[in-house]
Amino acid sequence: MTSSKDQQTQNTVEEKAPGRCISVFSNTGGVGATTLAINVASSMAAQLKGSVVLVDLILQRGDVSSFLDIPTLYTTVNLVSDSDRVDANFLRSVLPKHPSGMYVLPAPNSPDEADLITASQISHMLKLLGAHFEAVVIDAGHEYNDITLTVLDESDQVLLMSLPLLPSIRNTKRNLEMFERLEYDSSKIVLAVNRYDARGRWIRARSRRPWAILFTGASPTIMKQPSG
Repeated sequence: MTSSKDQQTQNTVEEKAPGRCISVFSNTGGVGATTLAINVASSMAAQLKGSVVLVDLILQRGDVSSFLDIPTLYTTVNLVSDSDRVDANFLRSVLPKHPSGMYVLPAPNSPDEADLITASQISHMLKLLGAHFEAVVIDAGHEYNDITLTVLDESDQVLLMSLPLLPSIRNTKRNLEMFERLEYDSSKIVLAVNRYDARGRWIRARSRRPWAILFTGASPTIMKQPSG
């Protein structure tokens, strides 16, 4: 039997227009995806005061808390357990707030805790966060598993992080082919090319679909959708 508190939480999730969900996914480790996720969340927090949350979903070895030097007293493990009593006031009381204005949900403190989390719990957690924040930014890691696929499926935008180097180019091609098999619309995917230089032209030359491109160099810019 559903309690009145459970029903209230469910109604909040269903009735409120969900916040925008943006995931940063990389084709391998060490390409700057966590830094990009932090920068995206920080930039959005400057515009959406107090309504942006950064979620570290690299569950077994996430580094967001270390990058930001924030406490990990309340993590994804706690939130999936507390889902029946979540509201805006509760979230803002338990999630650490960074000086940039964004709230942060750190990864679990140990791999053992991470193993307890399921894809269905993550799906429900994202809906809860989307009900109480205007933007949910996710550091989604670089491995395909049930949780990652759930996150990518439910994201409004996926920033695919890459480097202008041959191994990264090959992995990027594989990821784009995977996204095609998952039937993601091209408007959902943004290629984020870190350490960009003139060799970044490979993106346009080798892409079969009109992906948008984000170059993350000294002056990051969003480029419009290529025409072909």
